[in-house]
Amino acid sequence: MLNNQEIAQLYDLVALLLEIKGENIFKIKTYAQTAEIIRSLPQELSVLLQDPSINIEGISKHQKENIQQILATNTFSTLEALKQEIPEGIIEMSQLPGLGPKKLKFLWQEAGITSLSQLETACKNGKILEYKGFGEKTRHSLLQEIQEYYQNNQKIHLDRAQRAANEVLQILATIAPISRYEISGELRRVLPTISKVLIVAEIFDKQEAEKKMLEKNFIIQNNNLLSYTTKEKVQVFVQLSHQFVTDLFSTSTYGEHYQKLEPYLSSALQSEEELYCKAKLPYIPPELRENKGELQLTSEEISQLLQPFHIKGIIHAHSTYSDGAHSLKEMALACQKLGYEYLGITDHSQSASYAKGLKIENLKLQWSEIDSLNQELAPFRILKGIEADILNNGDLDYEPEILAQFDFVIASVHSNLKMDEKTATQRLLKAIENPFTSILGHPTGRILLKRKGYPLDMPTIIEACAYHKVAIEINCDPYRLDLDWEWVNYAIEKEVKIVLSPDAHSTKAISNIQYGVLLGRKGFLKPEDTLNTFSANQILEYFNSKRSSVPLNS
Repeated sequence: MLNNQEIAQLYDLVALLLEIKGENIFKIKTYAQTAEIIRSLPQELSVLLQDPSINIEGISKHQKENIQQILATNTFSTLEALKQEIPEGIIEMSQLPGLGPKKLKFLWQEAGITSLSQLETACKNGKILEYKGFGEKTRHSLLQEIQEYYQNNQKIHLDRAQRAANEVLQILATIAPISRYEISGELRRVLPTISKVLIVAEIFDKQEAEKKMLEKNFIIQNNNLLSYTTKEKVQVFVQLSHQFVTDLFSTSTYGEHYQKLEPYLSSALQSEEELYCKAKLPYIPPELRENKGELQLTSEEISQLLQPFHIKGIIHAHSTYSDGAHSLKEMALACQKLGYEYLGITDHSQSASYAKGLKIENLKLQWSEIDSLNQELAPFRILKGIEADILNNGDLDYEPEILAQFDFVIASVHSNLKMDEKTATQRLLKAIENPFTSILGHPTGRILLKRKGYPLDMPTIIEACAYHKVAIEINCDPYRLDLDWEWVNYAIEKEVKIVLSPDAHSTKAISNIQYGVLLGRKGFLKPEDTLNTFSANQILEYFNSKRSSVPLNS
């Protein structure tokens, strides 16, 4: 059964296909707006629509029927009818960032290019240059996007992989011939995107295990490998094992790390801890096994790495004041229920019209509500933050007099994303130099499996953050995971503080922070390097220490 995000994507696709066809603009907007409503819902549609009497504001009776059809079949008649009219290759090409509806319509109806392979050929042989609007820059960009599409087409996001694995683990728990099982492969190592979801399962009677698994709709792939397709249409592989520890280690470790421990592998091993002990090494958790110096860590150093319980507060979340699904109070109560001490609310700034960015009059309303809630919910505390757009020239999206009234400011790029490295770097450097910038948000602007992000001179960016005392976030949204974990250790070396930011647009998304903890650990992140392990007073003191001497006209 599809989740809200995936249902919204189906509506986005219908809106796009209607626009390619040249349909009525109001019809197109209906589907696009429905997609946005679905994304903002506080609960999954599969739960909300269990009661037929429930009405969802903004969703018509007709669209409600469509959604019921989607929940039952993973598609709906409107979409299927459009797929019959528009070539499958045009739909595939719509995944390329460089092709909007007008260009897709031209390629289909004027150029006769109806597949990705035809488009690639036209770009390679220069035929594409004969068409209006397709210059050399576009040709080069499309070739890059096509290559990235091929590379990413078989990958999924970390959260989707985790859900798929958990679904299969629940099934394996009911199969008696399987004695123990564990997630392995890329998911166990917590890579930002996953090409294969793998579970290792220990068996003593292979024939009986396979028999029971076939009854549960598993499919035999080869001698020891079976697969299962989940409700979200993710294929999960289960490797049957008679030497569980050896196979678990081998499928979640590689390179120098694997070679160091390979001589100690045996079928007699009862745990990975025993394996590391035999090799006279401290146990190294799988998320660290990246051949980035983890073999040199001591047991004490590993024990000092960040853990979920170290996080005291949530920084970077949105409410209904901008594009969040839940009210400020609901977001605060959700954080409080999860045991956090504070919430740094950061709705979008005024230029972000696409996300209902806060005009100054709405800022004042929010600040007033924060003051009231801080009295009501004490000792829990809401900090007055903002996610301020970094404008094209590097300025922040409010005047200094307004910026000075926030407890902290996250500076993020959301527009003009097609920059070269020099332009992108200079734009961010100017924002970092701004005395009111507290945190640099999702530095590269990437959307995993969709948008690569603008190129940056990352060492220069990190060093500027160190000089100007600006923290860098690991945006924990599984579609971003930006700052990439491979830069975390460099930031630590330069004494730049890291903020783990769930970028939560709903109460449910607060849990995104779990991915940031794991990816931070991959970069050897410790509590003292992480700002939201500080108390509310400590984090405010840190932010204020930078701006305490800043005049308002700076």
